[in-house]
Amino acid sequence: MALPSFLVFFILSNLVVVNSAQERKQSHYNCPVSFPCGYLGLIGFPFTNMSRPECGLCTVDCGPWQPPNVQLETNGRWYEVKRMFQNDTVLVVDPESKLRLESRSCDSFYNNSNLPNTPSISYTFSPNLTLFKCIKNPEFAQKKDEYFNNSYLAYDDCPDFSIHYTYSYNRSMTPSNLPSYCSVIQLPANSRKDVDPSKPFQLLTSEFSLQLHVSKECSSCNLDGGQCKTVSGNQLQYDKGQGKSKLKLTLLIVGFAVGIVILVATFICFRRKFTRDQTPIQNSNHLQHSSISALQHHSSAA
Repeated sequence: MALPSFLVFFILSNLVVVNSAQERKQSHYNCPVSFPCGYLGLIGFPFTNMSRPECGLCTVDCGPWQPPNVQLETNGRWYEVKRMFQNDTVLVVDPESKLRLESRSCDSFYNNSNLPNTPSISYTFSPNLTLFKCIKNPEFAQKKDEYFNNSYLAYDDCPDFSIHYTYSYNRSMTPSNLPSYCSVIQLPANSRKDVDPSKPFQLLTSEFSLQLHVSKECSSCNLDGGQCKTVSGNQLQYDKGQGKSKLKLTLLIVGFAVGIVILVATFICFRRKFTRDQTPIQNSNHLQHSSISALQHHSSAA
């Protein structure tokens, strides 16, 4: 048993060394699979906490004295997270938009659809309302009225631009010949039925569903223990992690080797036990044979 025991000890010792070396090698992206975040519970990739921003594509502030907030890009605005769903969808509140809508500010008509869109991740929100924002200019007034005529509702109380829209959610309806002095904007829409279509501030909301679309390349890279990120030039960069794959292969090989050693050790034990059990029988047969021979010799002598 000395040799099998030595082999088991040798293999297990090498497993510890290999595992430790692998962990040191992969320490740069040794990211947690999930982390606790207040009432959201355990969350994981593509989200990451503020202490490990390199481990995900959007950072979540899980401070104990405030609701969780998510940042979609570095130095971007923060959104309050009210709920998370399984299909990478989160229900968020935009605090800045909430203040603008409550004060009926014309700044509410900024294009909120201009969310980060990178090779690693993109975002969409729903429901949304499509509006047309047109610069106010006496030279364009008649053409603008002729273009939108009675098919669109209008809001004309902003000093620098007018808003034209139809009361229809989730429909872009962008004309191909839109005047150059008008632009298309999409904003989160209020899904309530008791709103006044003639009041655009009632049609908009600061609370909406935000869906995260992680690229297949990034998802595969993360599953393999690596990282992906968008670098300058809007290029996707991979920091491939082979730690999980190599560690699994190492464990498989070592497990197979240990299994063989155990089988060999078991065989040797049974062989020795069988040998010990057969020895008394052989001795007994030998004694019986000697006794019979002695009796036969004695009979012949008589």
